[in-house]
This record gives sequence, C-alpha cells and structure tokens, in this order.
Amino acid sequence: PDPGREETGEAGVASESGLWSVTSQAAWADAVLPLLLSKQSVSGITWAQLVDSDPPGFVSAGLFDRELTARPVVEAIRGQRFGLWPAD
Repeated sequence: PDPGREETGEAGVASESGLWSVTSQAAWADAVLPLLLSKQSVSGITWAQLVDSDPPGFVSAGLFDRELTARPVVEAIRGQRFGLWPAD
C-alpha cells in the first residue's frame, strides 16, 4: 500500500486497508484521550509528529499537513482540552 495515500475509515479505527484518514485520526484522538486522561498514572500526553513528513517518518501522522494547515485532530484535542477542563 502507498503510505502517503489516505483512505476513509470508520470513526476511531483505521480503514480496512490499515491506512488512516484525517477523519479517523481525529475520531481516534477524541475517543482515546478521555480514557488516557482518566488514568491517575498518566501525567501528560504527547504527539510524536507535529508536521506530516516524507518517508521514512510517519507520513500522515502530523497534527499539521505539509502546508502547515491544522488537521481535524487539532480541533479534537482542543475540544477535549477545553471541553473537559475549561480555562478559568
């Protein structure tokens, strides 16, 4: 499979081909972040890839695409942050 090609997947899971779409990436973060943050042993969460890269890195795993446009996962993270812990 072409690692740079994105396909549509179901919410929270990769597509049948095993590739992720920007929608499924955001849905996964939206589903998993509350679970991780509910664990007392979790003191923080980091994202390994800030910007999409060329191989051999994680081709489409960034929070921003190659044009530095925020991907939907950024809004999912923002929604979790301010939805669960509103800023005072």
